[in-house]
Amino acid sequence: IERGVKAGLAIQTDPERLPQSAINCSKEETSVAGKITGTVVSISESGDLITDIVREQVAPALGLGNQVRIECDEHETFGIYAADDQFPAQTLVAMLGNDGCLRLTMTGGDAAGFLGIKAGMPVAVIW
Repeated sequence: IERGVKAGLAIQTDPERLPQSAINCSKEETSVAGKITGTVVSISESGDLITDIVREQVAPALGLGNQVRIECDEHETFGIYAADDQFPAQTLVAMLGNDGCLRLTMTGGDAAGFLGIKAGMPVAVIW
């Protein structure tokens, strides 16, 4: 599987995008050794998928590279990266935002629109 993006996906738009200042990503989550589950809680103005999974929850998985799989709907990506890491265009990337929340972003694009993901969809981090 190519890193994070499956071919043949339709582009959709979500009219209910929230400004960054309106995002609250904290919640109680379900955690099992090697797996964290959560939810997409909002979509940023640029189309990033912001989850309620926080840095402390995924700390054991940081630095494991491609041994970490992040799933959202039928899509997946591998590894949790720093915001300044470089990737080819249209790559789905998991990273920790400045707010400490795990987010899925698409380089050079709109992850929510391209993948058809909406707030409320489940997310899992597995290692």
